[in-house]
Amino acid sequence: MRFHNKNIYLATRINVVAFFFFTVMAGMGLASEKCHARTNLSEFLRPESYTLDFYSGRGNEKPKLSANWASGIHQGENFKVPVPPRFVAAKKLIVNYRWSVGSQWAGLSEGVELHWRKPGQPWRVAKMGQGFRDPQSGQLLLFPAQIELEDGRAGNIEFKFMLALQNGEVIQDGGEQTFFSVYVLPNSISGRINFFSDWSSSVVGRLVNGRSFELLYEVERLVRQIDLHGDEPCPWSVIAHVQFDDLPVEEYPVVVVVPGHSNRVLPFAPTIAVPENARRMSIWFLAFHDARSYFDSNYGMNFNFDILNERRTR
Repeated sequence: MRFHNKNIYLATRINVVAFFFFTVMAGMGLASEKCHARTNLSEFLRPESYTLDFYSGRGNEKPKLSANWASGIHQGENFKVPVPPRFVAAKKLIVNYRWSVGSQWAGLSEGVELHWRKPGQPWRVAKMGQGFRDPQSGQLLLFPAQIELEDGRAGNIEFKFMLALQNGEVIQDGGEQTFFSVYVLPNSISGRINFFSDWSSSVVGRLVNGRSFELLYEVERLVRQIDLHGDEPCPWSVIAHVQFDDLPVEEYPVVVVVPGHSNRVLPFAPTIAVPENARRMSIWFLAFHDARSYFDSNYGMNFNFDILNERRTR
């Protein structure tokens, strides 16, 4: 499929937060060169892994998920990109567990383990800390746990944090009913959607429910429409909004600003999981530049795609 959308619907509005951020960047000397937006296919950052950052419970509080990251690598540089909490295809899942300020477990624990499993499978164990303490704080030193993701269909990974205390007791942080669940779709990419700088778009492969697809966006679409000239920097934020049927909208960054270089952006190709029963998907894009926001949304109608049912296509 190939669609042509030679114009976009642009809505601009003053955004105080964006203006403040952009002004600070300019004040730091980062807004001094003309935008160079490069979108060769080989330069797209792709997620190598997904990272969950947790902070331990304290008092009666349960442990909390603080951040979700997709990690992409380009020319030896590692970029972290914020992503929605519903994780998708990658080679590995990295789980960080950190002590919350005031946590009573930080000084009482002799060991921390991550227990994880897929539905219907036994628990697996990854050690995150065992006996070694920070000489200054006395807190148990913690290390990331890595979960290698295997090929397969969509599903949830369930996990919990177990603490071995100095008195020999083993407890579950947050209590016996505190579990976390992450939706993963490892290495099951069935298609790719391209949004080209000439206002056309195409679907390569198939968009199938229960699978995933890559989203590639050539940021020149917006760079040309914004009509950058002189020494203006690139748009520092371009977000894809993705909605399946009537489900909540998910937001995925599609560009990464090279740290220290607001004139250099690299395209990021998020991998997006399609829900099992999805029938329809809508996509639109929003960019921030110079205190204004710009929409790429097919004249406000959005870019709409039908989702195939894999069971019906066999």
